Amino acid sequence: MRQIAGVSLVFWALATMLVVWKWRVLPPELPLLYSLPDGEAQLGTRNGLGMVIGGFLVTTLVNIWFSVMLAKRDKLAGQFMMWAAAVVNFMMLVTVYKIVTLVAS
Repeated sequence: MRQIAGVSLVFWALATMLVVWKWRVLPPELPLLYSLPDGEAQLGTRNGLGMVIGGFLVTTLVNIWFSVMLAKRDKLAGQFMMWAAAVVNFMMLVTVYKIVTLVAS
C-alpha cells in the first residue's frame, strides 16, 4: 500500500515541478474552468493553477489517510481506495500537463 501512496505523491510532485518549471512563461490567465460556457468565463489566473496543485496535495493526503484507516478494518477496501486515489491523481497530472502545454508552448 505504501508503494501506491508513493506513486500518488510522485504524480503530485511531477505536476508541481511542471508548474514551477513553466511558471514564468504562463500567461496571466489560463483555461481552468472547462465546465463554464466558452469565453472569458473559463479563464482562471496562474494563482488558480497553484491552488489546483495545493488542492491536489490535500486530496492526495486525505485519500492516503482515509485508505490507511480503512485498511485497518478491511485491507481490500483500503487498497481499492488507494488505487482510486492514484488514478485520480494521474488524471489531475494529465490535466495540469495539458493546461500548461496548451498555453506555455
